[in-house]
Amino acid sequence: MDTSSAEQESTASILNLIDFFFFFFLANSLNLFPVDSEKPGVCPKPRTDIHTEAGCLDQCSTDSECQGNRKCCFDGCGHVCEKPI
Repeated sequence: MDTSSAEQESTASILNLIDFFFFFFLANSLNLFPVDSEKPGVCPKPRTDIHTEAGCLDQCSTDSECQGNRKCCFDGCGHVCEKPI
C-alpha cells in the first residue's frame, strides 16, 4: 500500500466518523430516538368536563417529548404536556 492509498483510507475513515456523529446529533435533536425518561412530579387529575365528540388531542406519548419540566399527562381525552403538581 502506498502513502496515497493510506491517506485516502484514513481520510475516508475520518469522514465516516464525522458523518456518524452528524447523523447522531441530527437524529437526537429531531427526537428520532426519544429517551423514555420520566420527569419528576405528578400529573394533574384528568378533567371530567371534556367532550370527546370532536376528537382527542395526543400531543405527546412520553415526558421527554415535553419542554422544560412539563410532563405528558392524560387530560381526560388525550395526552398533552402539562405542568406537574
